[in-house]
Amino acid sequence: MFFQPEIIRKTIRKAGSTKFINYVELLTRMLPGIAFILYSKYSNYMIIFNVIGYFIILSSIILLLIPRKIHNRFSVQCAEILKPNYFKIISPFSIIIGIILIVSII
Repeated sequence: MFFQPEIIRKTIRKAGSTKFINYVELLTRMLPGIAFILYSKYSNYMIIFNVIGYFIILSSIILLLIPRKIHNRFSVQCAEILKPNYFKIISPFSIIIGIILIVSII
């Protein structure tokens, strides 16, 4: 995100662009949701992990149910709004959140 933000924008634009990309994206997205739920019992923040996990799964199911073209149109609009500098600004927060998640299950 920090070093090559344009690649992230291109990836976001592709969401829902083909049936294959749509299903792979959403099914892959469900994996962290399932992981949050399964590992919530090992975390000090069980309720938060469950809420995040169920939110990810529910939002993925909703995106599977809406027409793919609407999903893709939304993705393209988001990619236009999210300029490369925005990714550079938020990338440290992604690292911090990742570290917090790892520490919370250790």
